[in-house]
Amino acid sequence: MAGTNKKKIDAINLFTRIYNHLEEGADISEHDIICFRKMSQKMLVDLDYKESSELANIVAKCLKEMDVAPNLRGNAYLSYAIQLVYCNEDYIGNITSMLYPDVAKRFNTKPQSVERCIRNAIENCWETNSSKEDDPEIIITIFGDDFYRQKPKNSHFISAIAEYIKLHI
Repeated sequence: MAGTNKKKIDAINLFTRIYNHLEEGADISEHDIICFRKMSQKMLVDLDYKESSELANIVAKCLKEMDVAPNLRGNAYLSYAIQLVYCNEDYIGNITSMLYPDVAKRFNTKPQSVERCIRNAIENCWETNSSKEDDPEIIITIFGDDFYRQKPKNSHFISAIAEYIKLHI
């Protein structure tokens, strides 16, 4: 069983490396790159349930510690978006063309709704935490002491949490 997980992760890394190589100028059509991206995304979805469940739990814990309201639709969208970025960093450079549509497809909604709900969840989190006397430790760790100055954009918020999870957990 453990060997199977290793093979899937190695295959994902291989797909990612090939995809990055193709984007760097290999002679291949845009259509082939899009098809390859779809295949690699299917590989990500094929992660064992236990691994994806563990990642989902870690992301949920981070969002809870940051006081992202669990009753907001943006919380679920954020959680899934962070998991996608954790597995494939290409999403960050293509947030409106790849990330929002893939999250929207998963939740059967529109990409514009995903963007708006994520933005609302981040704003809610920022307002909640800026009114507290003590700063949540996880926000200080991820965004620094001066996180009150400006609410991060959706892509920065998502990528910062994904990077934090990669480095610290």
